[in-house]
Amino acid sequence: MILETATAAQLLLAVTLVVLAVFTIFDARSYARFKTIDDTRERKRIFGRWVVQAMLLFGGGALLGLALLGRLGEIVAFPVEFLPATALLGELDDVRGLITGMLFGLVGR
Repeated sequence: MILETATAAQLLLAVTLVVLAVFTIFDARSYARFKTIDDTRERKRIFGRWVVQAMLLFGGGALLGLALLGRLGEIVAFPVEFLPATALLGELDDVRGLITGMLFGLVGR
């Protein structure tokens, strides 16, 4: 575990929230420009770039955060902190199917 204290995890959360806020601000500006484009190919190219950027930022950021917290294994198993919620959500102790579906969606785009 690289980040060993609760304070480090809170710092990681704060940094993540700042990154998300900055991403949202730039995304709004980018979308305003996107609305002015009439060429379908250009719009598809821009949208494809957005999808890849979002996957790298959000997916990569999540993986980096889990790695820094020494909990990379949580990517395929429901975190123990959320076990009480499984009673409300049903059988969600294994998210491999969800991840597989997301990967097929990304590859098939």
